[in-house]
Amino acid sequence: MKITKISTQKDSSRINLYVDGEFYLGLPSEAIIEFKLKKDMELDHETAQRLQCYDELQRTKSSAYKYLSYRQRTVREMIDYLTRKGFEQQSISNVIELLKESGFLNDESFAKAYVDDKTRLNDLGAYRLKAELRKKGIGEELIKETLSDLEPDIEHLVELIQRKYSSSLTGDKNSTMRKAAGFLQRKGYGYEVIKKVLEKLGSGEE
Repeated sequence: MKITKISTQKDSSRINLYVDGEFYLGLPSEAIIEFKLKKDMELDHETAQRLQCYDELQRTKSSAYKYLSYRQRTVREMIDYLTRKGFEQQSISNVIELLKESGFLNDESFAKAYVDDKTRLNDLGAYRLKAELRKKGIGEELIKETLSDLEPDIEHLVELIQRKYSSSLTGDKNSTMRKAAGFLQRKGYGYEVIKKVLEKLGSGEE
């Protein structure tokens, strides 16, 4: 096998490699330096395999970084994404380890940031947060640890209900309380928290 041509693709970061007069493989341009590629170079079977693995790894890394560019991800989200993209499991495993070592993938950091955002922006409670973190592949021990210090702000929840049901709080209170309880339950709050909020609403405390 002999390299008969090396040309640049439209994407200048990649090249086309031709072997024995036919297109053989697309590669990142840095492969030229990495493998000392040049025209008329003989390619043995081992080098050809290494080139294919190198390209697979680089494309996997590129997809992973692009996926991370939108927001932080969990390890499970990244594995599922790269698998859907059709990359080889070995390349996926290598990229996952690389991203973990470089700090781009960190489930502990993700879980903490997720809980902070969802409690601050969406007023979610522990039960809802636990379910959502599970869906994203966070382990049970880490979920437990992340939520261990989470304390619901009863006063804030009372104000939230008052704003949401301001027009009906002076009407049929039983109906409003049922709606408020359902709303808080959907947000992920448990019986004890809901009870405290409704008690404050019922007593007229602010």
